[in-house]
Amino acid sequence: MLPLSTPTMADDDYPGSKQQTAINNWFSSTNPSTGMTATAPLRNVIVGNTAMTNLGTAGNINIGFSAPAGAIGATGSNTAFALSYAEAYVFVGTGTSYPGVGNVYNDNATGAINYNFLSQIYPATPNQRTILRTDNGGTTNPLTVFINMRSDANINGFVGGSPTVASGYSDYAQPAVWIDTAQALAAGLLVDRYPTVATTRYITAAAAGDVSDWVEIATNSGYSLMVRRDYLPTQLTGIVVADGTYNGSKQQNIINTWFANTNASTGLAANAPLRNVIVGNTAMTNLGTAYDDSVGFCAPTGPMGATGSNTAFALSWGEAYCFVGTGQDISDNLAGAKQDNPAGIINYSFMASTWTTVDTYIVLRTQGYPVATRPQTTIYTHMTGRPDLDGYVGPPLLTTQNLRTNYTLPAVWINTAAAQAAGLFSNR
Repeated sequence: MLPLSTPTMADDDYPGSKQQTAINNWFSSTNPSTGMTATAPLRNVIVGNTAMTNLGTAGNINIGFSAPAGAIGATGSNTAFALSYAEAYVFVGTGTSYPGVGNVYNDNATGAINYNFLSQIYPATPNQRTILRTDNGGTTNPLTVFINMRSDANINGFVGGSPTVASGYSDYAQPAVWIDTAQALAAGLLVDRYPTVATTRYITAAAAGDVSDWVEIATNSGYSLMVRRDYLPTQLTGIVVADGTYNGSKQQNIINTWFANTNASTGLAANAPLRNVIVGNTAMTNLGTAYDDSVGFCAPTGPMGATGSNTAFALSWGEAYCFVGTGQDISDNLAGAKQDNPAGIINYSFMASTWTTVDTYIVLRTQGYPVATRPQTTIYTHMTGRPDLDGYVGPPLLTTQNLRTNYTLPAVWINTAAAQAAGLFSNR
């Protein structure tokens, strides 16, 4: 989202408004820190639109829908645009609070799906408003989408009338574009939001060029999420078993150090066939939420041969539970532990069959709950005191305890077709 100046959050009409200017400036900039690079693959599939002739009407969900227009590679003002009231409500709104306080309707399940996905990477700042292109009527500000409304969490994602300009709000513009779907698919730009669990294939250590096998645990639009079968030998030491957030944490450093190391005995060899098919990912913008198996799913990005920090990453709570967890221990938050994940049981059983260390935690990238006492979530492994919890995904040790050994388990996304062509996959 693009920040707008406050306390005047936007102008009355969209043409010439702050939100229009912010979006046009962002789209015209090819500086990656302030816009979208000139070589961004997305630019190649963007087409024009009719947004400026379909501004919408306050409170009316039947008009204000823009349409695609023109050839791909569109440029110029208003190629990117703010959503209208109707577009925001129908496609990304959880409900509506128009025309005002007291008239709220949590009535849009489809929009809620999109809003919940988008909001995973919204800033944590409370009381945000995304400004739309539809005028609220008269001389008042345009309509908004309410986000992270700590003052009234019941209207998160609601599309509503513009509240009075006041301090305590953060106001944003959020660009939208139309693209050519076929061209985007052909370029490999579109991927599913959530991977599909996979339980049948792996890459042997010899084929990968590693000292460990790699297990396919999920797929997404021609890519495979692979997790190393053996955890890295470097332990997370100290009374504090991990840091509060993944970025800058001990587990992130261990994984990045291992991936950057091209010594076959301590890292992944420079000529390892696995390196040739690895792609980038969105792990750092999808860290996940403890005890929530609907968020925290990263996606594959970019060309093969990816390098650099966070190309390999720790699984999130959602990824670990859905793809390799036998169950979940949510006793700190909800109703206790339960074994309820057949697909995860298959993958965990295959992976853990080679593990020997007892009383072990595999540390994930998702922050724990409550944050003050449980810095990072984990997978329990070989718990001699509680064998019934083997493979469960849950909270880690309290920071005041140091009774377990703690390890990291790298994951990567790879190009599935390229890995098949190279003969890397084997059936389990």
